[in-house]
Amino acid sequence: MSVVLYVCLVSGAFAKDLPWTEKTYTHFSDQEPLTDFFAALAASQKTPVVVSEKIDTVVSGYYKKMTPKAIFLEVVKSNGLVWYFDGNTLFINREDEMQAGTVSLTNTSASAFTRSLERLGVLDHHYHWVASDIDQMVYFKGPEQFVTAVLAMSKSLDKKQKKTSIYKWVDKKGVTNFSSSLPEEGKTSVDLQREVKNGVRTPMVSDRIVVLDKPKYQ
Repeated sequence: MSVVLYVCLVSGAFAKDLPWTEKTYTHFSDQEPLTDFFAALAASQKTPVVVSEKIDTVVSGYYKKMTPKAIFLEVVKSNGLVWYFDGNTLFINREDEMQAGTVSLTNTSASAFTRSLERLGVLDHHYHWVASDIDQMVYFKGPEQFVTAVLAMSKSLDKKQKKTSIYKWVDKKGVTNFSSSLPEEGKTSVDLQREVKNGVRTPMVSDRIVVLDKPKYQ
């Protein structure tokens, strides 16, 4: 019996949500470039933002005593933009920059892979997602950063291992990464201090590298 999960343009119940403040915010724009607008809004939330180079339009408006989230969603919708938050950085793209991806799984089911991405805060149900256990395939569509994150996780989660550890780390560009092995020194925004135990170089605790729980496939 085929088990198919179909999710398309519904609430992002499992994706990491930017922790917007509830404090009201006032902003006036007069032919302000959207890149500057989003930079100011993200700065008010102390969140890094990456705006696509293809976004070259301007915005004009007086947003009086609105929550930052309400302002953001209004501007994004009116300008045909899409966004993805990876838990550290907010990425904003045009709708025509959406990409599609396909994952073929060997050692885990499509539904288990989906649950793992939900648990890790990678899966964003704002975007098209179809998973089939009988075909061991997942098809999805979304912003470039979302597609890249899913493809990277598939390489880590579909490996046949007795023990799987998933490392979450932030690179020098502020982008959150997932991998089944430790990042190489120099790739992260902090130095990886190491100690030697039984001839094996082991990472010490870092506030920018997190070892996530071993996925429990069913």
